[in-house]
Parts: sequence; structure tokens; C-alpha cells
Amino acid sequence: MEAVRSLADTPVVPQSLAIRPVREPAVRQERAIEVGLEGECPIIKSGLHQVLREHGITVTGSRRPGRGGVVVLVHRGDEALRDIRGYVEAGCVVLAAQPGPTSGFEVSALVAGYHGVIDCQGPSSEIAVSIRAALTGRVVLSEAVARRLAGRARSDQGPGDLTEAEARWLVGLARGTSVVDLATAEAYSERAMYRRLSDLYRKMGVRTRGEAIAVASRHGLI
Repeated sequence: MEAVRSLADTPVVPQSLAIRPVREPAVRQERAIEVGLEGECPIIKSGLHQVLREHGITVTGSRRPGRGGVVVLVHRGDEALRDIRGYVEAGCVVLAAQPGPTSGFEVSALVAGYHGVIDCQGPSSEIAVSIRAALTGRVVLSEAVARRLAGRARSDQGPGDLTEAEARWLVGLARGTSVVDLATAEAYSERAMYRRLSDLYRKMGVRTRGEAIAVASRHGLI
């Protein structure tokens, strides 16, 4: 009876509260990244090689990496952008690099279809970030490049609704009329005319007289 009573008095632990062995969370490993460096700038390629290795990125040298890898095409300052269709068809992500790239080079590379641009003079961490971003379909841009691309997109969408006077000013500028003569014809002071033209350029998404004339011509306004 004592044995039966002691068993009956023993508390029963619900199964939901039973102690289970703790499993260590699985460590997520980053997919290995292979990068091929191509171009005629050995010093830049050597520097990129060292930077990428420091950030755990495998460099295949001039050998093209397999599908899903990255190809960095290093351009000389006077070299035209190369055709990347063969790389893209092979399943590679392609980035452009240039010693001291200008915003014009970066914009041209992105418009040409490159997946990103590397600033060889930037911090090494940013170079690695640019490559990892390109592999996930993102592009890391400097503020200057982002602004230029935004302006280009606005100009490609058209100049918007222009007033009759604004269209007349564009025609005059396209014909070579000076701002002084334009101001006289419109009965404005020279300063007021410059201010109105600046407002017009901003409205069209451009920065200069030449860009405004090009956009107006492309959309059949002049």
C-alpha cells in the first residue's frame, strides 16, 4: 500500500513541459562568390584581387567564372565600354570598373546593361558591397550617379506640359538666340529671363540649354 500511495502522490509532468534537448541553430553560410577580372589594367586588377580576397571572395583571375559568378571588366580611362551580351548569356553578373570613374562613365555603363559599377578608388568595403549587391539584383550607386540617372529618366519621359511661352523660348534657343535677345523680345530683364529658363530646365528634368534643346527635339517640340 505504501508503494501504491507513493506512486499516486508523484506529480505527473505534462508532455508539453517535458524537457527536450536544445538544438543549436543552423549556421547560415554565405554562398561562395567567384569573380573573374578582365581588362588591360594590371595594376588595378592586382589591387582588386587583393581587396576581394581580404573580403572572402574567390578570384578566378582572367578565367571566366561559372554560371552565377561575377565578371569585372576593368576599362582604361579612354576605353569604350565593351559588349557584355556573351557574359550575360553565360549566366554571369557583369560589373564595370575604371581607374577614378566619372559619373558619366558610371551612368553609361548602367545604361549599357552592366549590373553595377566599381569605384576602384573607393573604400575596399564598398567594392565588396557592390559585388554582393549585384548578385542579388541590386545596384549600389553614389549620390551623384543616382541624381544623374533620375534626371535622365525624367528627360526620357518627356518635357511635361510646356506653356506656349516656354515652347517659344526653346525654339529661340535652338535657333541660337542669346538670352539677352530672348529677354528683350519677351520684355523681361536679363536676370528674370535666366530665372525663367532655369525653372524651365528644372521642369524638363535637365540642367543645361543643350540638354533642353535635345529633349525638345527628341519629342518633336522644335
